[in-house]
Order: sequence, then structure tokens, then C-alpha cells
Amino acid sequence: MKRFLLLLLLTLSLTPFVSRATHVTGEELSYKNIGPGVYKITLVLYGTCRGQNYSDLSGGTPYIAIVDSTVGPSGSVYSMLALTQEGDSVDVTPFCPSVVNNCNNPTSTWQGVMRYVYSGTITNLPKSSKWAFVFTSALGNNCSTTTGRNNASNIINPNNDNISLYATLNNSVSENSSPVYIDTPKYNVFFCSYLPYIYSQASTDADNDSLSYAFAQPYYYNSNGNCTSPAPLLFRSPYNVNNPLPSTFSLNSHTGEIDFKPSVITDSSLVSIRISEYRNGVLVGTSMREKIFIVDNKYCAIPPIGHIDTVVGLSGANVFGLDTLYTCPGGTVSFQVPIKDTVGDSTIVSFNDILGGSTVTVDSNNTTHPKINFSWSTAGLAYGVYTLTANFNTRSCPLPVTTFHTYTIIIGDAGLLTYNVLSATDCIRKAAMQYNVNNGGRAYTLKLLQGTDTLKTYNEPANTLVVQDSLAAGTYFVILQTAGLPCTSYIPMDIFDSGPFPYKPLRGDSLAVYCRNFKDSTLAAYLDSGANYLKWYDGNNNPIPGPVLPSTATAGTFVYTVSQVYKTCESARDTLTVIVNPDVCDYDVNIHNVITPNGDGKNDLWEIENLNFYPDVKVEVFDKLGDKIYEQSHYGSPWWDGGKVPSGVYYYVVDLGKPNIATGQQKYTGILMIKR
Repeated sequence: MKRFLLLLLLTLSLTPFVSRATHVTGEELSYKNIGPGVYKITLVLYGTCRGQNYSDLSGGTPYIAIVDSTVGPSGSVYSMLALTQEGDSVDVTPFCPSVVNNCNNPTSTWQGVMRYVYSGTITNLPKSSKWAFVFTSALGNNCSTTTGRNNASNIINPNNDNISLYATLNNSVSENSSPVYIDTPKYNVFFCSYLPYIYSQASTDADNDSLSYAFAQPYYYNSNGNCTSPAPLLFRSPYNVNNPLPSTFSLNSHTGEIDFKPSVITDSSLVSIRISEYRNGVLVGTSMREKIFIVDNKYCAIPPIGHIDTVVGLSGANVFGLDTLYTCPGGTVSFQVPIKDTVGDSTIVSFNDILGGSTVTVDSNNTTHPKINFSWSTAGLAYGVYTLTANFNTRSCPLPVTTFHTYTIIIGDAGLLTYNVLSATDCIRKAAMQYNVNNGGRAYTLKLLQGTDTLKTYNEPANTLVVQDSLAAGTYFVILQTAGLPCTSYIPMDIFDSGPFPYKPLRGDSLAVYCRNFKDSTLAAYLDSGANYLKWYDGNNNPIPGPVLPSTATAGTFVYTVSQVYKTCESARDTLTVIVNPDVCDYDVNIHNVITPNGDGKNDLWEIENLNFYPDVKVEVFDKLGDKIYEQSHYGSPWWDGGKVPSGVYYYVVDLGKPNIATGQQKYTGILMIKR
């Protein structure tokens, strides 16, 4: 098997090579939707050369594994797709005219770079949220030919160091195309020591998805024989995935621009970038590119620099980071970009694309002090991220300087804000709430206000567009703000007391039994447990003004239910059954005057019949000397058994507490004889 090494570093710092070599210095993997379930997958390889074309890349057949993936590039292979080369390779060597044609000039002493573009089409791709398109080094079927990488100063190369990179697709809801890398005429990855640079990803997205740029984990093909199981590369200390460069640098997650100032004399570092696309807050795809950042201190000119002037000429937008603006819909954005070249070289400014409807002019182009003038009306435009990419070219030699500056305009308000109640208050607790943020810029801040008071502030957690909280009943405002965006979104929010009150009434008697024609019928006692009031229903579930006095004129069984109400919340109901016996009530009081408490079960207790009709009765018993030997308030059964008094004659007084229902008499006196 023939292997090709991916040279991530031109280790000879652009000095002439003694012998010819063939390597790859970078790669890009992307895809484009061209019909329902139809995707064109494109692989770009940058091969190094000197005095000859990279014949093994030219006409090669890269293979892409279509993987049903759960995490990253590993998973079950759905299909293997062979790519074919598009047209001829192109010399993208960034040197000045005196040293061009490096790859086709046998006498050249300069290392050149050729670009190779391969593509293929997958059809009838099913819907899935976890597709991955994986290139794992294969340039021939069954990995008969592979590409590799070698000598990256920030990487610990494994024994088998073949290239691997992957893109992902979520087409479960809608089709998607990855961002397009703007084709640049030269391969601009050469940097001078201790000088500031801006490296632009120079990418656009036709779907106007929100793009997020981040350093990515690089992978290698681990020689398992089928080119479908990549493994992560390891970084040398002190480098790691998020710190791959020997310098001060920053990555703008909105634009992908890397502000880069090398802090070494010579170096080459593998830099992997992954672009993530979000549509309505949902990840719909990613794509990946790798470049080798080559630092050399011998042949470089200082690049021109041009940033948006935040003092002069800026209107209609707010600044968010370097060369990124936020604007609200329907406004007009204007700004100026003065371009400076510290060594006095003339700079030619050109553009890869012009935003539709915008006006872009360049004052004093091809001089030492050009200036970009930009004006754009956003009326009628969709929310999204829009970019203007400018090329700054100087004519220094042997290495002309070409830098790319991307100016980003984000159109949109803070986002669509909604809320929903997860659980009600039940009138005694806070409601569980959820706020939902869609279509907004990131990172966002939510503020909860009641009146003029700010109660809470929520800062967006990483990759989260949902905030949960609990609130008492009341009227609130929720305000959504996005960092750097001048306009905000807000909604009023009313939390009402609602739901079932969780406490039933405190129980009384669940069964009440009356005789027919009982004159003082009442329902058994029910008590609330902190509610405002009890609510009664009849047997047909109709509310009644209770508690009621059920009629005892007719014998039968009657069912009532009772709940308790607190604020607007009603509890579950309890049931009370009322039975009216067919026997007519006997209201007269019949006082027995003899008891024989000898334990034979006969006449052992002193009973007074029908005292149950007189709940406020008071009974007293006295001896012959007038001393009280017994007293009982209210009626109980069984009643008195004579206690420990000896046999004899005693006297009683029975006060019913109200006149006898039948006779009108209230107080009864008489003799009680106890025989033991």
C-alpha cells in the first residue's frame, strides 16, 4: 500500500528543498443539498509540490463513509461513496510572480501548493438526526491508497498518522447545506513572527443559518483495514484542542476569524475548525476544515490591517466584538474601514461577494491608505447572519501578503420569547414555569420584572435555550436581551392561581342516621383545613347552599358531597350519607328508676331513653344527705353503672337543656334505686 504523508508544517520555513516531496497541507469537507435526499459531498485537498505535480492526488479516488453516527465520526456504515476529481488541479502557491509555477517547473527551488477538488453525490439519503460523512484517508478502494500527515509541531503523531475528518447532517426535519468556503486565489497560511494577523474562514451560508465556529478535535485513521474507524490525535504539551497555536490568539465564534500574533520564529501547527449550523436553535449540521499555520521570519511582509471604525462613520448598529455588528430589522447600517499598511506598501482591496442591496466603495484603492465605505438597508431582509469579505493584497516579494477580513452583520431582535406553565399553583405554592428562547442571538440574558423591580436575571447557560423557574401568582414582565443587540424582546406574563386545592375537608361523620319526622336534623360536622369555605353538592352533583337540613319526612338514603375552596382552587370531595329510617321518632324522655349492677348483663346500666335528641342535657345524682355523687353533661351510651355507691335510694335531676320536644318539660327529678 502506498501512503502519502500530510505535511502539516513546511518545516524548512519556505527555504529551498534539497529533494522533492509530496505532502498534503490542508483539507476541507463540506456538502450541498441538491434535491430531496440528494447531497453533493466535496473534499478539497491542498498538496505540496516542487517541480512536479502531485501525481497521486491528481486523478485520485477519495472514499467517503456515510455513517449513521451517535457521537462524532464513529458508527454503522450506511454506504461508501467514491469521489472523482473536478477539473485540473490549480496552483495556489502564494508567492510573487518570480517564483510561481513551482509545481510544474522542474528547476523550481520553492515549495508550491496545488489545490485538488473531489466530489460525489449520495442519493435517497433517509431522514436522520445523526448522519456523518467521514473521510478517513482512503484514496483508493479498500484503503489501497491513503493520505497521511507528518511533522506537525503541536501534534504527537501516532504510529499510523493518516488523515481523517468528518461533517455531520441532521436532515430529520429539513434538508441542509453546509457553509461554502469562498475559493481564494492563493493558499494563505504563511505568517511572520511577532506580527498581528487576521485569518478569515471566508465562508458563507446560503440558508442563513446561525453559524458557530470552534476549534475541533483532529482525527487520524487507525489502520483497522476498512478506513472507517478514526481516532483522535493527541496534542503535545502545552497544546490542546482549544489552544493549538504558539501565540496569542482569539477565535470569533460568530465569524470564525482568528486574531493571530505568532510568538515564535518558526513553527507549523495543525489547526482544525468545525463550523456548527443552528436553525431555530436546533443543530442541523457541521463541516470541518484543517489548515497548517506556517510561521517563518525570513520572507514575510507585514500584512495590512482594516477594522471597522467604531468612532467615525458607524450608524444603525451596535458593535459586538471585532468587526461584528448587530442591527435591528428595517434599519440602515453604515460603516467605514480605514486600511493601514505599516511598511508603506500599496494595498489592493477586492471583495469575494457584495451583500445584495448594499453600496460598497473603496476610496484611494491601490494606495497606502485605502478606505472601504459600506451602507446597507436591512428593510425586508430575513433575520440571520450576513458577511462581507474583503481581500487585502500587497505586492511584496517573494511572498505577497494576502489577508482576508470578514465584516459580519447580524440582523434580528433579541429573539422569540414564549413561556408555559409546567405545574399550577394549586393556590398554595409557586407555579413551575419555563421560558423558551428561539431565533435569538447568543449569548442572551433574561430579566424577570414585577412592576419596576428586577426580581431575577438569568444568563444563558452553554448551549441552552430554556430556563425553568417557579413563580407565585402575579403579573410579571420577561425581558430578553442579546449581547450587543440594541433592540430587546419582552412579553407580559400573568400567573394565575389555579389547579386542585390539595387538601380535602377535615372529616366529620361520614354517615348520619335519623328517625322519620326528626325535627332537629343536621348534617354531620365538617371542618375546613384553612380554606375560605366549604362547598356542598347534592346527589345529582348540583351545588347547594350547604350545609343543608335534610328533610326527615320521607324515609330513604341520601348522598351529599363536600369540598373546600381556597381562592380559585377547589379540593377533591368527601362523601356524606344520610339515612332516614321509616320509624317515626319518639321524643319523650323515659327515665328508668332502678338498676341492678351485679354483672349479670341485665339492667346493669342506668338508661334514659331518647336523650340523644337533647345534646345539651345535664344529669346529676345526689345521696340522702344532698351530696352530689355523680354528674354527666351530654349524653353517652353505655351510661352510668352506679359506680361504687352502696345499694340504696338516691335522687336525680335531669335538665334537658331545652324544653321536651313532645311535652315542653325541660327539668326532671325523681328517685333512683340501686340494688346490688
